[in-house]
Amino acid sequence: MKEIKIITAEEAIKALPDFKEIHCFASFIGTDWNREDIIKELKMAKRIAWVDDIFNHDLAIEAGEKSTWFGRSVLRFDVRKPKI
Repeated sequence: MKEIKIITAEEAIKALPDFKEIHCFASFIGTDWNREDIIKELKMAKRIAWVDDIFNHDLAIEAGEKSTWFGRSVLRFDVRKPKI
């Protein structure tokens, strides 16, 4: 069973790796996003959660209405959820 844990934008920003670009999957599209754009998206998100992803894209964002992403769907970033 897949576990989903809702988190805040602040928690997600803290967990972002210190890379210039981070890979993202949205539907069947994969692309690299720069860190600043991810932070903007996190601040506009409807919901943010840790999910279990087979490709380690564990940070999931349900895009908000002002999203810069044209699909306005779920964005999954290549950020591993922290071990608890």
